[in-house]
Amino acid sequence: DGASGASIFVNVLKGNLGPGCLSLPYAFSKAGAVLAPSAFFLIACAALYNMTLLLECRGALQRRGVACQTYGELAAAALGPRGKDIVDAFIAITQCGICCVYFVFLADSFPSEFVFRHELEPSVLILAGVPVMFLLMLPREVKQLAPFSAISNALLAVSLVWILICAGQRLAQQGGIAHDLTPARPGQLFLFVGNCVYSMEGIGLVLPIRNSAAHLEGPAFGRAFYPAMVLAFSTLLGVGLLCLLAFGEFSDGSVTAELLRRGMGGPPWALATLNAALVASVVLTYPLQARPAVEIFAERVLGHPPGSDGTLALKVALVAGTAAAACGVGNNLGLVIGVFGAGGSSVLALIMPPLIRLKVGKVDMGLWKQALLVATAAGGTVIGVGGTWVSVRSLVREIAAGA
Repeated sequence: DGASGASIFVNVLKGNLGPGCLSLPYAFSKAGAVLAPSAFFLIACAALYNMTLLLECRGALQRRGVACQTYGELAAAALGPRGKDIVDAFIAITQCGICCVYFVFLADSFPSEFVFRHELEPSVLILAGVPVMFLLMLPREVKQLAPFSAISNALLAVSLVWILICAGQRLAQQGGIAHDLTPARPGQLFLFVGNCVYSMEGIGLVLPIRNSAAHLEGPAFGRAFYPAMVLAFSTLLGVGLLCLLAFGEFSDGSVTAELLRRGMGGPPWALATLNAALVASVVLTYPLQARPAVEIFAERVLGHPPGSDGTLALKVALVAGTAAAACGVGNNLGLVIGVFGAGGSSVLALIMPPLIRLKVGKVDMGLWKQALLVATAAGGTVIGVGGTWVSVRSLVREIAAGA
């Protein structure tokens, strides 16, 4: 039967609006009130362009009789086995990084003062979350995780609406934007980009969504896909920029956690409930984010067939490993997101698509198109290397200062 235009629209929105968007006020604060939205627009255009490149490559290979269902298969068809190796490696790194971020988010955002009447250590909250995360990893079929995904999406949607409404009310009450906003901090641009790329979570879902709508012609698919992407990126921009303009600069990687600490954004009990709901959303999403890494490790390390859910020991190792990493990096959510956004997501979102497109169709494109693809890949490389270096250096400094 295939997916309808409406279901494509919804799936694209869900795939691109995840918990990562909650770090955008922090990211916008780092880059500045003028530089941040300008840079975000360019990154969003590059990400959307690269998604289009993946769709172009899929179509070109399909016309040659080569069916590619996944990002890895597309890379293998264009670049050979090494291409799939690179994509699988960075998917595993990125997904493990996301799982680590989720533990850090749990420690940062859980309203322990309201629940237990006193502040708990981040490591205590992380260790308390380990058995819950592990139990959620037990289902063997992806479709068994659908109820968790639906609940998580609902909780996140309610939270985003609340945040945007509170930001709008704050702007109206104070009669303008917050004072003492810095227009631009070029030195923090790499950290900003890492957080932005991390929040644009949909690059790996483009091909699965297109495969589910194989019955639709390109223009019909585009009429659902591109408006959904524009709405998703506009929502991300709204969360980052409106919160910055309304509440001033942020120092916490979770907008709701910082608003609770500052006594802004509504009654404390409401914000505490909102943070608890977001923690629940992240916890319920954990098995979905861990699944691609589990499948890759099961295939590459254990020799299982593609799509295998791995073994119990593998799941225990993944949960324990990401929890241990979260304990090690401390309560530095924004910096951790910057590391994995620049170090893993940028390869998949900004570097690999133009390289694949060059390989698939170099003979039938002009020099300007080739130059654009080379420039896109080069820019993604600069972002990835520079963002990783800046984020790791800042994170190490913060860990050392807190030791």
